Amino acid sequence: MLKVYNTLTRKLENLKPINDKKINLFVCGPTVYDFSHLGHAKTYIQFDIIVKYLRYKGYKTFYLQNITDIDDKIIKKANEENTDWKTISRRYEQTYLEDMKNLDVNSVNKYARATDHIPQIISQVKRLIKKGYAYKISDGYYFDLSKFKEYGKQIMKNAKVLEKELRELGYKLMFGGTDNHLLLIDVSGKNATGKEAEKALDKAGITVNKNMIPNDPRSPMDPSGIRIGTPAMTTRGMKEPEMVKVAKWIDRAILAKNDEAELAKIKDEVKELCKGFPVPGIK
Repeated sequence: MLKVYNTLTRKLENLKPINDKKINLFVCGPTVYDFSHLGHAKTYIQFDIIVKYLRYKGYKTFYLQNITDIDDKIIKKANEENTDWKTISRRYEQTYLEDMKNLDVNSVNKYARATDHIPQIISQVKRLIKKGYAYKISDGYYFDLSKFKEYGKQIMKNAKVLEKELRELGYKLMFGGTDNHLLLIDVSGKNATGKEAEKALDKAGITVNKNMIPNDPRSPMDPSGIRIGTPAMTTRGMKEPEMVKVAKWIDRAILAKNDEAELAKIKDEVKELCKGFPVPGIK
């Protein structure tokens, strides 16, 4: 019996397809605004091996991969090159497919461009909103993870603790805080821009995104805020005590945005914590 690692239960479980030995697999493909890199190669070689092994074991596997061919990064690249988004996306989609061919990644049954399914995407989002499973903030719609019972509960607990700790450290949180997994934080009070904070935190081993805040006086490319969520940390098994540490690291990194030695020190501390919370299914 073939077993797979269930990231929700954190256990190896028997693979039980819904329909006999038929498996439908969807893997998120690239956002085609630039050339592919080693991370793409690693990811898609892994799934190529999985699909080929499933087929070898007798599972009729349909493998679908999307191509995100419209995105803010694509539009930005097109503006920089004084061309249109389609020219950019088609160029890098082609180079991606050529790279996959050279790597013998050939198990994908179908590639689906986002722009070929915009009506379906809009319809799906509308259904989620109607059923109360999605909510809107300044930069778009998000799936409400609080609807995903136990996992969602821990995500919420972690977000609330992270919010509380950041407030106590002097940060202003937008919209009065959070009632979901996402926090939008104004870093201007720490003498930093969102871009500077994003860069410093990346060097410290913490991934966030720069983000505009309501009535932001700065530009979208270098706004006043950052955005951080708790699902990835929760998936690794982190809980409230770890959120306290993360908040302190965020503050230290932003205050030390120009201090390479301090950022490296924080990164080492982050790595040490993460050793105790490995990514599910990866040893």
